[in-house]
Amino acid sequence: EKYIDLNGSECLNEAQQYRLTNIFKTEDKSKSGCLRSDTDEQLLLNLRFTQPVKLQAFKITAPADGSCLQFYLKNFF
Repeated sequence: EKYIDLNGSECLNEAQQYRLTNIFKTEDKSKSGCLRSDTDEQLLLNLRFTQPVKLQAFKITAPADGSCLQFYLKNFF
């Protein structure tokens, strides 16, 4: 979280009550929020970093209700 520029990052189709900033853990590590689209099942994320990073892992947690999660990642340099 310390390497992600939240002011420069965005989710292009986020629902107002389920915003991008909700998914990053706060001081209380047990509380993390949810990010949802306001239009369809796709999320369009643009994450900016505060410095060059070598991304080795990207963890996404799916809902516990067994609903499906599909993930596609595109890197633009």
